[in-house]
Amino acid sequence: TDWEAIHHSHPLALPNAPSYVKGINFVPGGSWCTISPGRPLVCKKYWNIEDYVGTAPMGLNVDQYQARYDELLQAATVEHLQGRGTIGIHLSGGVDSSLLTAIVADQGCEAVCFSIVERSSLRVGDVDAACNVAKKFHLPWQPVLFDYRTLMDDLQFDLAKLEEVVWMMDSPLFDLEW
Repeated sequence: TDWEAIHHSHPLALPNAPSYVKGINFVPGGSWCTISPGRPLVCKKYWNIEDYVGTAPMGLNVDQYQARYDELLQAATVEHLQGRGTIGIHLSGGVDSSLLTAIVADQGCEAVCFSIVERSSLRVGDVDAACNVAKKFHLPWQPVLFDYRTLMDDLQFDLAKLEEVVWMMDSPLFDLEW
């Protein structure tokens, strides 16, 4: 484990940022890598923001960008709902999860909202915000209490569970909510 990386950096904030596993870095955004036995790792960029600076298709028209973003977000969310039963939503009370909850509710999907309840989420008002969003859209809301002092024992957390979490998140990041 690279304890310095855990202590001093947020891995999503830096290009080529170290993960929390010594000697392992994240693949930079807009890149892909090929791994072949007996050959060096090959990483290539498929997208670069500099290629698009000054080529904004809608100029400086904020309304057009907002409408296009809304269209794409709606389409992507609806596409992911196809053929599903009841949807579980991790509703933090923040902008992102509240927006997705609104889209899902607008589609008439069966959904249940789940919120992590722990000391910091209570103090900053996230729990109340999540409850209010679920109420606004008439969705069932299930607060899930986590006590950080007993969480690892309650989950019977071990190396196998850590490996499963890393696999599920596709990243060795550590956060109680995850």
